[in-house]
Amino acid sequence: MAQNDEIINALVKGVITSCQTNKIVETKNGELVNEQILNDNAFWTKTHSVASNTFGHTIYELNEWERTGNDAPRNMCSERAADIMRDVFEIGQSMRRAIDAKSSESIGINQHTQNTTILGMMGKNKQERVITLKDQAKKSLLSGFLGRESDKVSEDE
Repeated sequence: MAQNDEIINALVKGVITSCQTNKIVETKNGELVNEQILNDNAFWTKTHSVASNTFGHTIYELNEWERTGNDAPRNMCSERAADIMRDVFEIGQSMRRAIDAKSSESIGINQHTQNTTILGMMGKNKQERVITLKDQAKKSLLSGFLGRESDKVSEDE
């Protein structure tokens, strides 16, 4: 169990490190310092698992949409810009919720669930075993009906 925790911790550290960006910050004494900060958008993007070859482009278009909305005050009066920015923000949030919902799906094929979400993969700490009557019939029909093999499997875990 401790080895599994080490793997999860290494995964979390890797994701956090890959989401950091450099930013030049001016200190109190006027000196410019390069600091690493966590990029929330990169973190949000990396925690999704969507099986689509257009996922990256969708994220790019969403970011460009939001950037265009933030640019509104430079191109129109402040009242109209505030309305546009609010509308763009709300549409962006709806899109993000839709992406979150799509990313949290798990795919089930022939009684086997394939865990496709990063949280599901991190939370899964043991191999699931499905015992069917076909598997049991090969060993012993009576053992299959009585469930002795499934008892052995649960003892092993």
